[in-house]
Amino acid sequence: MIRVGVCGFSFKDWKGPVYPEHLKESEYLSYYNQVLKFDTVEIDVSYYTYLSQKTAARWVEKTTDDFGFAVKCHKEMTLNEMGKVDFKILSNEEAFSKFLFTFEPLMASRKLLCFLAQFGPLFWKSEAHKEYLSLFRERMAGYPLVVEFRHKSWLSKEGRDDTFAFLEANRMAYATVDEPQIRQLVPLVPAITDAMAYFRLHGRNAKAWFKGSREERYNYLYNEEELRALLPVVALLSRKASTLLVMFNNCHAGAAFHNAVMMKELLRSISPP
Repeated sequence: MIRVGVCGFSFKDWKGPVYPEHLKESEYLSYYNQVLKFDTVEIDVSYYTYLSQKTAARWVEKTTDDFGFAVKCHKEMTLNEMGKVDFKILSNEEAFSKFLFTFEPLMASRKLLCFLAQFGPLFWKSEAHKEYLSLFRERMAGYPLVVEFRHKSWLSKEGRDDTFAFLEANRMAYATVDEPQIRQLVPLVPAITDAMAYFRLHGRNAKAWFKGSREERYNYLYNEEELRALLPVVALLSRKASTLLVMFNNCHAGAAFHNAVMMKELLRSISPP
């Protein structure tokens, strides 16, 4: 099963390009689901702030029974509080309990697809960080978990097999990523380490990746030729996984939405009737 969606659904610059001007912010999710016909979304705001359980409950109410949520773990859980800590292994159990409490309504409604743990560019491959990943898995026991790395050491030619074996042994799904292919970033290496596969597309704005703002970094619209070239990756992942999530994170000015629509159309065009 392939689900295609967007990383987030509530953006001010989506008014006009995606949502009608008159649409209220409280109506965005139901419009995304029921009018734009998407059955999957990645919750990105949960990375930056702890949400209320009432918010998660409202999401359940506003979506159809077949809708699914991938939820990004809070940055305190993935040691991404840059400047606040020296990336030592933290005693941060409270962060996990606060986070999981919020999303109990998604679990109860069976609309939770997975949790996504994004480990930043200072989380390099080391025994200490592998120990933390094992601890992370223990604290998230029983929940489907996807891991995205942003330090290339995890995906080096010499070490990637060990990385994938480690994730598989710990029942963690690996997030395949498409992003600018420049030396500092993680290469596109499709892999499956659990029942679920995850393909996260960040865009290819190499010029703004390190120099621009967060909005500028993800200001990129894939053209049809670029997406078509990625279909073999989608086919490989979907063939070996029970569920594949293809999620677009190039959210600036609605680009992710437009690319998600393009991807759905491409997949329909190659699927047997």
